[in-house]
Amino acid sequence: MEEIIISQLIAKYAAEYPWITAILSAFGGLMVLAQIIVPLTPTKKDDEILAWIQRGFRGKVLRAFLSFAPIQKKDGNGKA
Repeated sequence: MEEIIISQLIAKYAAEYPWITAILSAFGGLMVLAQIIVPLTPTKKDDEILAWIQRGFRGKVLRAFLSFAPIQKKDGNGKA
């Protein structure tokens, strides 16, 4: 529920300020790439940092940002 509210707020301001869309798309794209690359690295420290970011309110904000990403990571079911 909170992700929907956050996404709606971001979308409202992105419509008023077009440069916000570019920033959100870049940030969302970087986070998608991080979620793909981090599990491939040999150390687990970065996996722990990514897991920490994805928990709680930070995770809800992250999922809202990811909705603006120009590329999407597919889940295990082949869905974006």
